Amino acid sequence: MDDNSVYDVWNYNKENSYNLQKQISKVMEIVNDNFTDIITSSFKKGYEKGEMYGRSDESLIVKARICSKLFSNTNLTNDEIYSIVGFAEEKWKGYISEFRKKFEEGKRAD
Repeated sequence: MDDNSVYDVWNYNKENSYNLQKQISKVMEIVNDNFTDIITSSFKKGYEKGEMYGRSDESLIVKARICSKLFSNTNLTNDEIYSIVGFAEEKWKGYISEFRKKFEEGKRAD
């Protein structure tokens, strides 16, 4: 192999790797967007079904349980959790902060 062949192979591998990285980042963008939509819609559908059969104070308990699962299993912020379970009701910003405070107190007590 002469020097030009080595350079051609190296250059081809470099460009191929760069193109692969670009394609992977495009796929990850699509997956992240769809993943957020799937989670949000599933919580909304589940909540709406529960709302048909439950009382309003029970819906608060259900949302509190959902929030506590998100607190313990994810690194989502209060605002991100609000976008999932808040349903554009401003009172939920306060509720979620209160749930987080209670969750953190319970974690410290263990």
